[in-house]
Amino acid sequence: MSNRPISKPAVPLKAVLLFVLGPVFMIFGLWLIFHSTPPPSYEGRPLAFWLQEFNKSDGTVASRKRATEAIQAMGSNTLPAIMGMLRSEDSRLQQTLMNLEYRFRFIRFSLNPAAQQHLRAIFALQALGPAAQPAIPELLQLLRSKNAEIRRFAAEAVAYTGAQQEIIAPALTNALVDSNYLVRVAIEESLGSLTNQPEVAVPALMRNLDCPDAIEFREVSVALSKFRAHAKPALPLLVARLDDSSGAIRTAATNAIRAINSVPIGTTMENR
Repeated sequence: MSNRPISKPAVPLKAVLLFVLGPVFMIFGLWLIFHSTPPPSYEGRPLAFWLQEFNKSDGTVASRKRATEAIQAMGSNTLPAIMGMLRSEDSRLQQTLMNLEYRFRFIRFSLNPAAQQHLRAIFALQALGPAAQPAIPELLQLLRSKNAEIRRFAAEAVAYTGAQQEIIAPALTNALVDSNYLVRVAIEESLGSLTNQPEVAVPALMRNLDCPDAIEFREVSVALSKFRAHAKPALPLLVARLDDSSGAIRTAATNAIRAINSVPIGTTMENR
C-alpha cells in the first residue's frame, strides 16, 4: 500500500474569482443604488410623462402650459435625458416596423420614433430657456451630425437658450452652407435672433439672398430685417429681387427693405 498523501482537488479559478469579487460587485451595486441621482420628476411624475403631455393628440393649451411649468421646475437636471432624445436615431428594425404600420393601418407597435423624441426634446429645451445653457457645447457639436433632422433641431434649439451670442454666432454661420434646405432655414431663423452680432450674422445671411426658393428667401429676409439699420449693406441685394418672377420673393424683399429702413409696412415704396 502506497504512503503517498492524497492530493486535494484543485479549486476552479472561476470559483475563486466569484468568491473574491462577488462581495466587491455587491457592495458597488448597493453604492450605486443609494448614491445615484434619481431621475427628475415633478409632482411624482417623470419627465417622460410631461413630454407626452406636450404632443399627445388630444392635448390642450392648458396641458402644454402645465408641461412647460413641470419642465421648468425640474430644471437642468433634465438635460442628460433631453439631449439623449435629441441624439436619438431610428434603428433599421424600427424603420421597418414603422413602414409596416404605415402600410397596414391595423398593425400597431409600441414605438417611440426618433422624430417624436426630437420634437419632445426641442419643446423641453424651449421650456428650459437659459437653464439649458449647459447643453450649448453639445448642441453646437450636433450641428455637424450626419442626421439632417438632428442638425435642424440643434440649430433651432441654440436660439432658445439665450447663450452668449458671440459663442453661437460663428458656429451657426459656419453651418449655413448645409446642403439640407430645412437645416439652412432653421439656422437662418436662429441667426435672426442674434441682433447683438450683426457683424457676423448679416454678411452670412446676405450670402443666401440669391437663393431661388421663396420660403428660404423669406426666412433670410425676415432674419435680416431684425437687424434694422445694421442690415443696410443688404439693401442692394434685396432691391435686385424686387423684379423677381416670384411674387412671394418680391413681397419678402419689399417688407425687408421697409423694415431695414424703418418704413411702416402699409406705406408706398419709393425710389424702387
